Amino acid sequence: MFAPFLQKHAAKSPTLLRAVSWALRGIRLSYPDVSFLKDPLSHITRLERRNLILASSAGFLITKANLVPREISALGISLSAPEQGVFLFFVSGMIIYFWVAFVAFGLSDFFIWRKAYQDYLEEREASIESESEESNMAFEMSGLPSLAWLYKKAGLLSFFRAVVEYLFPLIFGFYVAVLGLLGWFCSS
Repeated sequence: MFAPFLQKHAAKSPTLLRAVSWALRGIRLSYPDVSFLKDPLSHITRLERRNLILASSAGFLITKANLVPREISALGISLSAPEQGVFLFFVSGMIIYFWVAFVAFGLSDFFIWRKAYQDYLEEREASIESESEESNMAFEMSGLPSLAWLYKKAGLLSFFRAVVEYLFPLIFGFYVAVLGLLGWFCSS
């Protein structure tokens, strides 16, 4: 089944032929899977994250730059001072809604990502325990470049990504929602 493929590509890539040869002998040449480094958010969670960041950014501008509208001319609405406070309350409510939605969708994605990371750690530990002199020699002879740098940095990179993808939007959204609620409270 693989013979035509190997014959076709053996001349072009002797490294590939050696790697396949060692793999067919049952000698492990690869490290644990690092698929946990891919995008940890599903499409729907990414949309909720975007909504949270957009609503929080608008809320930040409204609260910090005092951009509470006095009039919404397209709708023919003018807002008095107490109504501007209600507007702040409404914006804070939207931010809280998007915050809760992101937490709801993000938690399941976070648990899936964390499980993939746990699987990686267990696979890495098993790989270290099962390394033999023969497999180390086979890897060196294969001519494949070492990926040790990738596996040393994978944990740090995944932690950094989790902070950027999950924690920053949650902290920013919470902060702006509190600012809006304080602005509403102070205006009433």
